[in-house]
Amino acid sequence: MDYGRMLARAFEITRRDRALWLFGFLLAVTGGSGGHPGLNFGLSSELPC
Repeated sequence: MDYGRMLARAFEITRRDRALWLFGFLLAVTGGSGGHPGLNFGLSSELPC
């Protein structure tokens, strides 16, 4: 399997399709706060007794 060719093709698709840019940006913005301790949405990290 030619990984260099596969990577070049993926880069070309990403560069050409602007919708992927928007999707990636939105994913980065919304998924970036997943590990923040203040945004746990009421879930407790403590184990029940």
